[in-house]
Amino acid sequence: MSPNYSFDASELIRDGKIQAETLNQLKDWCDSQKLPNLSEHQQILILSCANSLKDAQNIIGKYFKYKSEAPEIFSDLNLQAEDLQQAINIYDISVTPQRTADNVVIACGKLKDTSYSNFNLGPLFKLTLMASELYLYEGPVEGLVLIIDMEGFGFLHLTKIRLGILQKFFQFIQEAMLSKIKAVHVVNTESLIDKILLIVRPFIKREIFEVIHFYRRDEVHEIFKKVPRTYVPADYGGSLPAQNILAANTYRKMVQLQSFYAELEEQVKIYNKLKE
Repeated sequence: MSPNYSFDASELIRDGKIQAETLNQLKDWCDSQKLPNLSEHQQILILSCANSLKDAQNIIGKYFKYKSEAPEIFSDLNLQAEDLQQAINIYDISVTPQRTADNVVIACGKLKDTSYSNFNLGPLFKLTLMASELYLYEGPVEGLVLIIDMEGFGFLHLTKIRLGILQKFFQFIQEAMLSKIKAVHVVNTESLIDKILLIVRPFIKREIFEVIHFYRRDEVHEIFKKVPRTYVPADYGGSLPAQNILAANTYRKMVQLQSFYAELEEQVKIYNKLKE
C-alpha cells in the first residue's frame, strides 16, 4: 500500500500546477522500474520539486536508495519508540502552523536538554525528517526555510557527532527530500560555529551553503529582514507562540499520522525486497 496524503491531487492538476501529461509519463516510467508502488500524491510531490521529468526520475531513485542505506534514520518510525521519545525530550522541532503567502514552510529546531551525554544524532535526524514529512502530507511546497538555534550546544556535543550519519543526512536532504531548502538561519552562534562548520562543510553543497545565514545573540533581530515576523517563534521576537509550544503541537500532529509513517517505512521494506 502506498502512503495516503491529505491534499487534493486532482485540484493541483486542474489548476495547472502539475502537468497531467508529465504526471502520466512519470507513472509509466515508475511502472517500468523495480520500485514500490508510488501514490499519485507522491509522484506530484516529486514533480513539484523537480526541474524536469528526468530530474524527477533521478530523485525517485535516490529517495529510496538513500533511505535503504540509512536504516538508523528511516526505520522504526514509531514516535512511541524509545529512541524517538528520547529525541523529543532533548530537541524541540516545530513546523509553523501556516505557510507563507508564496507557499514556503518555516521549520525551527532548538535544544531543550543541553546535556551532551543525552545528545544522539541518529534519533534527532530521524525526528527531523519525520517532521518534514508532516508538512508534505498537506501538499507540495515552494520551499523550506530552517531556523536552527545553537543555544546550549557546546564543545562536548561535537564529540558525539558521527560523520557517517552526518553524510547520509545531508545527502538525503540535498538530493532526495521532496522539498527544496530555500534558506537556513542559524541563530545564537557564539564561539563554536567555526568548529561546527569545519565538520559539516564537506557535506554541504555550494548552493546550499550560499543560503545559510548566521546570527550572534545580539543579531537575532536581523532575521526579520529575511523571514516575516508572523512566521517566527516568540523566542526570537516573532509573533508566533514560544518554540516549546509550537514543537508540542508539531509532535501532537505527528502522533496522529502514525499510520502514514508506517506506510512510508513499508515502502522502503518493499524496495529492499525488490533489490534482493
